[in-house]
Amino acid sequence: MDIVIQKFGGSSVANVERLESVARRVIETYRAGRQVVVVVSAMANTTDDFLGLAQEITANPRERELDMLLTAGERISMALLSMIIWREGLEAISFTGSQSGIISDNNHTRAKIIEVKAVRIIEELHKQRIVIVAGFQGVSPEREVTTLGRGGSDTTAVALAAALGALKCEIYTDVEGVFTIDPRLDPDAIKLPEISYEMMLELAVSGAKVFHSRAVELARTKGIPVEIKSSFVNKTGTFIKGENQIMETPEIVAISHRDNLTFFQSTPLTEAQLSQLLDELKGIRIETEQFQLHSQENKTMVSFWIPGIELPKFQALIERYSFHTISPVGVVTLVGKEINRNVSVLSQIIELLNEKGYKIFQLNTSCTSLSLLVDHQKAENIALYLHQVLIKQKRPG
Repeated sequence: MDIVIQKFGGSSVANVERLESVARRVIETYRAGRQVVVVVSAMANTTDDFLGLAQEITANPRERELDMLLTAGERISMALLSMIIWREGLEAISFTGSQSGIISDNNHTRAKIIEVKAVRIIEELHKQRIVIVAGFQGVSPEREVTTLGRGGSDTTAVALAAALGALKCEIYTDVEGVFTIDPRLDPDAIKLPEISYEMMLELAVSGAKVFHSRAVELARTKGIPVEIKSSFVNKTGTFIKGENQIMETPEIVAISHRDNLTFFQSTPLTEAQLSQLLDELKGIRIETEQFQLHSQENKTMVSFWIPGIELPKFQALIERYSFHTISPVGVVTLVGKEINRNVSVLSQIIELLNEKGYKIFQLNTSCTSLSLLVDHQKAENIALYLHQVLIKQKRPG
């Protein structure tokens, strides 16, 4: 079967009018000869509204019950979309995460997918039905309903694409693709026709919101072709796939930023202290970002940053391991092909920021990225400035 996965986020299913637009897009794909599996998020603001209701009852709701509450949002979207498609004369069926065979671990509010047993989906596709799946959710081996955490619907879509051997996975959002910088910050941002998994992962981790990092990692691991495109206009989007082979790829391809982060740096730790720290970080179940290890004789220093909202969970660790913290901070990330091998690029960036009086707290590099830890109030301005000088001014024509 020629299967296409189409995922629609909250803004795309915000109301009945938007759902009808989604239905037209899905039906068009189906009538073009494809089997369609649709993954939907909750209608815009629904999840936040549910969280607000829970907070009215208790500041610390049980995570199991929170998952039961939050999964209702996607059920609303999937049922309404199925009704619209039936009204238009085609057959559709909606499934929850558990009905779809999405098996997760038992970590409520942040579960990871273990496997996908898509038996019922395949049965319905053979009946020529359009299958609509609630994103963001699964079921544990103990039959507990779980949610997949941030970006869960993206992850659902990619996991289904892998399980079903789909031709591609289309992620529909409120922008037309992946841009050289967030087009909401700079209307003259340039849409990229394609980007590698590695570069997309760096952008996602550092603030780009079009595709979640967990989904990028899964797509890269499984080799799933992904297209990021708009649900509001019918245009080709950005393809995410293997290494870009275009010879004239710019040294800096795109820039993203995040603010309101907390930066941690430990004192030198012994091997036993490091092992204990890693166990404690695992217990807190917070995904630290840009985790760095710095060896010093027989000891190791650890540095990383986390979203500022998670800081209270780290207070005990700060005291126990004598962490030096900087909060709040921002991070500006530049991605490009083999960016860490070009010393002139790094030199130019430092010179540009020095000229403007911007201070860099820390600099991290990988094969495809350069991340600058900066004043959180200046992160957006730095990103826009570097985008102007390093990308827009160098664009041909």
